Amino acid sequence: MLNPDERGQRAQDAVGTAQRIGFDRPGDVPSDSLGYPRASADPAREGLPEYTGERLAYCSGTAREYPGTVEFPEPPGLFGPPCVMSGGSSGGPRITGLNPVTGVGTVVGDNTQSAFFDAKGAPCADPSHDGCARYLVGPQFGSAITEPLYDRARRARVPSRASNRPALKSHRNDRHLRSTWKRPI
Repeated sequence: MLNPDERGQRAQDAVGTAQRIGFDRPGDVPSDSLGYPRASADPAREGLPEYTGERLAYCSGTAREYPGTVEFPEPPGLFGPPCVMSGGSSGGPRITGLNPVTGVGTVVGDNTQSAFFDAKGAPCADPSHDGCARYLVGPQFGSAITEPLYDRARRARVPSRASNRPALKSHRNDRHLRSTWKRPI
């Protein structure tokens, strides 16, 4: 999605691997959420490099939809897996079908907020969240808003400071986001 660098390379060529992007995919499936959290909801993890914003952290599990609480309802489509990542992980991708060998999967949403569920799978009614599991949820990418925004950004030309070369043309079927992350085996 970016113009070439000073050597004429597109980001995807320089990085060497691509994440796919998916719209209108089911949300309640196994997924991985990635981020650079500055803290953890698990005191045993506080201070670890993955929870100080220094390294990429991830959570894995079957995503669940969060409807919000009676007092604070949420719009439909907020999904995410069980996760103790907190502040700093917002904006990170939620990926399905992540291949642990290649590190490639399909980005289907992003991380925006925590959610709590009780043992029965209902939103946690206890304000202290005692006995509830923490999830990291965010909007699922859809064709109504995210896909047109993605398409417009993909077609945009960003002025290059390095040169006056025109941007490389993208193709309608080239729906890739680039990443070098690979989940440890």
